[in-house]
Amino acid sequence: MDDSLRRSGATGWTTFIPANFLAGILAIWVYTGLRSSYGPGPKTAIRTALTVWVVFWVIPEAALLPLNRFPNALLLTVIAVGLLDSILAILLGAWIYRD
Repeated sequence: MDDSLRRSGATGWTTFIPANFLAGILAIWVYTGLRSSYGPGPKTAIRTALTVWVVFWVIPEAALLPLNRFPNALLLTVIAVGLLDSILAILLGAWIYRD
């Protein structure tokens, strides 16, 4: 680990948590936009989850595949877990969000 990072206390978590929090806000914003076209409910939440999953999990992880920095099985596992994570998070967010 770089000495400057060690001294500042900065780790991956200092960016990971806020970034995922913002991704969650963005996901519910997308859900509210899709509600006008598809109506409220779990089907719209799942459509939103698939959209967010592709943008935040599939594309970035697929971009790492040709670099051979991580095992392909690990990247594919992260993509699969991201799908479950997206669906559960957006279903919960859609349940909480009510007009």
